[in-house]
Amino acid sequence: QAAPRAAYLRDKVVYRFVSSHPVAAVDRGGRLLLNSANAFALDDAAGFGRDGLDFVAAWLNSSTVRWLHRARFALPRVLRSQLERLPLPAATAAARRAIAQAALAADTRALDTLVMDAYGLEDGERALVQAWPRS
Repeated sequence: QAAPRAAYLRDKVVYRFVSSHPVAAVDRGGRLLLNSANAFALDDAAGFGRDGLDFVAAWLNSSTVRWLHRARFALPRVLRSQLERLPLPAATAAARRAIAQAALAADTRALDTLVMDAYGLEDGERALVQAWPRS
């Protein structure tokens, strides 16, 4: 089963399908995907704009989402329906930009702190997330 070629031409978030947690990247090159990766495009309904893809991919790669995903779903695969059920934090545009920039800079510590801030996690909740293995 494959999507129409036009679907691949859109800018999209690509995520690993066979995994215990989300691992995501942004594709702006219209690449075709192998069967071990899935993708989704964002319409601007959420008001994220073009940079929304970078934010969503960064958010998916955070330790907080890794913890949420593993706590909610025990399967060793990542399904779109699972991703759709994960709560996006109510982050400001500036916070979304900072989250995306931390991921683009490969600063996982800053990324995790910014995502936890966006969720408003308290110290005990942060400790649970930080104790979860990153790999």
